[in-house]
Amino acid sequence: MSEYVWPDLGGSRDRAEAAQVWSETLRALPVGTPVAAEVIGRQPFGVFLRFEDHPDAIGLAEITAMPNCGCLELPDLGVRVTGVVIWHAEHNFQVKVRLDAWTRHLDDWSEQVNALGQNILGTVTRPTPSVCSSASATAWKG
Repeated sequence: MSEYVWPDLGGSRDRAEAAQVWSETLRALPVGTPVAAEVIGRQPFGVFLRFEDHPDAIGLAEITAMPNCGCLELPDLGVRVTGVVIWHAEHNFQVKVRLDAWTRHLDDWSEQVNALGQNILGTVTRPTPSVCSSASATAWKG
């Protein structure tokens, strides 16, 4: 079996039915809502999620919401995860989620790096462009 799989969405819905389910999903899962889910699909860009309390809704935790440290990996199929709703993608009826494990990692890192100019012992794994100020980097954490 490949490392990457598409989720089994349990049959196909017509656009009208999908829109009805989407309307219910938006009411039940607004931005900021804590969620629990199971990983039902895995792709290089993220993992698809089925929410415990909202089985008709499909979630996506994208690598763009993952800390850019190279030290975390996407969870495997069948793993139970928790997170928070960060966005809604209406064009494909997906609830975007940031996983708690990723948020905890950001919190752990911010505790270690608490002042500009602080020396940190570590290993460089890849270069990244420095395009944001410390103020915007701090705002991104939240």
